[in-house]
Amino acid sequence: MIEYSSIFQTGIQSLLAVACGWGCGRWGVLQPDPTVVNVNTLVLKFCIPCLQVHLLAIKTDMRQPGSWSALLAFLAWSMGLQALLALLQLLRQGRLQYAQLGVDSLLLTTNNTGILGPVVLLAALGPEYAPLGMLATVALYFQQLPSAQLLFHLHQEQAAAAAGTATTAAVTAADSMLASDGHGWQEQQPLLAAGQAGNDGSNSISATRNSNSSAAQGSRASSMLADGQAGAQHGNGSGFAFVQPGAAVTPEASSARITAAEAAAGSRRSPLHAPQQLLRHCGSADSLPRLHHRHAQQEYVLHVGKCTSQQQQQQGSSCGAGQDRHSSASLVLSLLLKNPLVWSTGLSLLLSCLGSSVLLDPRSPVALQQLSFVDGLLGWFAATTAPLTLFTTGLWMYSNSLQQQQRQAQKKGQPSLMQQQHQVAGPVGANQEEQEQLTMRQLWMYLLARATVAPGFMVLVCRVMGFKGDLGRALVILALLPVAQTAFVVCKQAETGTHAISVLMVASLLVMLPQLMVLLALLEWFGVF
Repeated sequence: MIEYSSIFQTGIQSLLAVACGWGCGRWGVLQPDPTVVNVNTLVLKFCIPCLQVHLLAIKTDMRQPGSWSALLAFLAWSMGLQALLALLQLLRQGRLQYAQLGVDSLLLTTNNTGILGPVVLLAALGPEYAPLGMLATVALYFQQLPSAQLLFHLHQEQAAAAAGTATTAAVTAADSMLASDGHGWQEQQPLLAAGQAGNDGSNSISATRNSNSSAAQGSRASSMLADGQAGAQHGNGSGFAFVQPGAAVTPEASSARITAAEAAAGSRRSPLHAPQQLLRHCGSADSLPRLHHRHAQQEYVLHVGKCTSQQQQQQGSSCGAGQDRHSSASLVLSLLLKNPLVWSTGLSLLLSCLGSSVLLDPRSPVALQQLSFVDGLLGWFAATTAPLTLFTTGLWMYSNSLQQQQRQAQKKGQPSLMQQQHQVAGPVGANQEEQEQLTMRQLWMYLLARATVAPGFMVLVCRVMGFKGDLGRALVILALLPVAQTAFVVCKQAETGTHAISVLMVASLLVMLPQLMVLLALLEWFGVF
């Protein structure tokens, strides 16, 4: 039987806890910056592990088949929604966008079952169903979060591959631009031949003088080329790519080549060998020697081309080796092993499978009375998890709104720049308004999906698996809980979807109470369970 009055009281307490955190930040009782970080660290590293051990290792007996059935139902619900999201994306766009799919799956499936779940289930159905909320965190830490991290990793690999393709295309375009704009060795070969044929006896003195001056200039140019090559090797390997004796280097070609070379090398360019300085020191193409042109041109151009191809081959081999060494599965596994909550969840499950609840639960007839203090002590710390989390959420909401106001004030403090942007690109302001409206529409769509699709799919799973009564109601309640804070952490690591997660996390918390009251009343009215 559902206790609607207890659900209402729990919802009011949750909203008041959030309001208290916001008020403490608003009236200067607490500073948001150090307080939120410190309290979140306390909750993540101490309070939640205590809550997990208390509910999983003491209050749940994983040796019972009913516990595994409930966990399997929640896993089927989560994976079914993720498959549905992927199918909808394929039907709408014709391909999978890994980043968007990861964000959508987090927004729809990662519910706050570990912190708010036990509190709401305790108020709605009684203490025997409270451990189901913590049991659902097994799916959170071992399926929902790893799948999102895998999708974000695939998106990063796809973006890196696209960037590599664009870099190769840029280098090819720059090479073709130099070939079309410059006067290379092949074009100057007939000129050299004609010059040699025109040196007759009457011009022997001038030819000798020209040869001597050309030899002197050639030695100076060779030293300059050596210096440029040494400096380029000391810098990034792209500074000498523009010093081609006998070639007329245009600014467009120089700019394109140096950009492409930097992109291929993946490093910064030293200002000591900028193309303008090299051209200024080396002079124009006409002043460079033609006597030593063949050796310098051939060696120099081949050296640059070989360097570029080697860099591309090294990048390709490093990417391939990196994919072999760090596959997607190993990366997700390493992220899991670094999460302390994964370790505490696994340890709690292991203790429960070994029968710790029989010895530590005071309700057990064979419980050890000498260890009865363990349940009480862990229960104390576990009870602080929900109020501390809600309080810091309110404090973070105030800090976030304050930062947004400061950013808006900084934008208003530069009217000339904003006006120039508005005059140069007038539709930008309209596009920003459309994007804000689109964000609001997406917010309402996500809230509507969480209020209808998520619980409806859980009802279907419960009917298929034969769950009836309070167990089915408990699983539906878990499907309606707000977005978990751990989803924001995963999105923050990938720098994807953080704004959507934070907004929906707060919005789903604010609408949790009316959603629970209405949906449970409808389920009871139609006799679903």
